[in-house]
Amino acid sequence: MNDQEKIYLLATKIMGWKRIDGYGWQQGDSDFNPVIGEWNPLQNIEHAWQVVEKLKGNFDSFCLGHTPDGWFCQFQNILPPELEDDLIRTEEFDGEGKTAQEAICSAAIKLLEVKCE
Repeated sequence: MNDQEKIYLLATKIMGWKRIDGYGWQQGDSDFNPVIGEWNPLQNIEHAWQVVEKLKGNFDSFCLGHTPDGWFCQFQNILPPELEDDLIRTEEFDGEGKTAQEAICSAAIKLLEVKCE
């Protein structure tokens, strides 16, 4: 998947926007909603944080950290035990990248890959 496909996926599936060719992105389906313009969460940290803000209410925890090789991001849910002996189960969506925004987008795309199967 190339960068434009990733951006399109994040904008439409996570943010709920639609593409207005020549103008950018529009929130929702109403013609009265403002057009956002160009949006690139892979390169712009403010745009990547919009993805985090949209997703974090659906998860028990969010983690973003720097590693020796770049950045790591994780969205995590704690799930109820399946068996009596289970102490804790989690659902995790991890992403890595050279930049924080790449790691955020990578984790969000992995979430979409699992949830859209």
